[in-house]
Amino acid sequence: MPFTLRPFRRFPLHCIVTYNVGLFQGKGTIWNLSCTGWRLSGDLPMRPGETVTLPNEQRIKVSEAVVRWSRGQEFAVGNVVIEPHTRSVTSLRQTTGAGTSGDCPVSDNQPMFLRFNIAFVLSFVCLATPAWPDYEAGEGAYQRGDYATALRELRPLAEQGNHSAQFFLGVCYANGYGVPKNLELALQWYRLSSDQGNWLAQNDLGVMYQNGDGVLQDYEEAARLYKLGADKGYMVAQSNLAAMYYKGRGVRQDVREAFRLETLAAEQNFALAQRMLGIMYMVGTGIPQDYVQAHKWLNLSTAQGDTDAGTLRDELAKKMTLDQIAEAQKLAREWTPKGK
Repeated sequence: MPFTLRPFRRFPLHCIVTYNVGLFQGKGTIWNLSCTGWRLSGDLPMRPGETVTLPNEQRIKVSEAVVRWSRGQEFAVGNVVIEPHTRSVTSLRQTTGAGTSGDCPVSDNQPMFLRFNIAFVLSFVCLATPAWPDYEAGEGAYQRGDYATALRELRPLAEQGNHSAQFFLGVCYANGYGVPKNLELALQWYRLSSDQGNWLAQNDLGVMYQNGDGVLQDYEEAARLYKLGADKGYMVAQSNLAAMYYKGRGVRQDVREAFRLETLAAEQNFALAQRMLGIMYMVGTGIPQDYVQAHKWLNLSTAQGDTDAGTLRDELAKKMTLDQIAEAQKLAREWTPKGK
């Protein structure tokens, strides 16, 4: 059943959500949804003022929102930037700035009507530190490289079934962080997390299947797992799946689909995807050759420390005119990540 969201009329909706907080992922329920905000009850508390995003591949995407108040595990979240998907918009008066690529800032005098099905699952990402002490201590220790403390804080949560903590243990066992490297245990924890819908775990599990790390190499399973994260907008999974389509591994070879996925990841400022997209433009594989676009994307990747992209850019520049280089540099300077 379709319904319409209006800026100040909240729809009395209850639906399950999943969300990331730093490295971790939680679950909750969202209700009283409108264009200007929503109310959430979740297992990873957030503090007022923290930034939230709500990317949903199905109907609606909120690129930025702010926690207004919190009471225990209940939070009020106000939308700052909201993006309509193609099939979502029925009426829209939109004001966009440079680099927003269709972002629609929500304001009091800006009517917006978004239509989508009542049966859906929303996902959102909180780009801030969780308020739950166990997570704060575990993530903080991980970021400091104190893996022993991180494991001590998060292992009990993983054993209780928390898929974010399970993903964390998978990372530790896969890389030997604080524990002896053990691919069998890494697979175990990744699978437990992946089965609960954690797209970070799904991606890393896909890498293990692609490379045959601790498991029989299976390109089809790797591609399937990458697609789960790619469909949710996870840039690493998008880039990994692009490589599968480019080479025809686990999927039918489709260079155009590889280009589409790589573009989605590059637009989120993923350096590896930017380098690969630059190469595709440079070579003209499945798309018209475009040295200006190639230089732009290689330059953006180089700015993030990708030395290989820098080498390719410098070699490409020898084939370009000064006007082409100037245009590419201008495009790179003016570019901003999608949604920023």
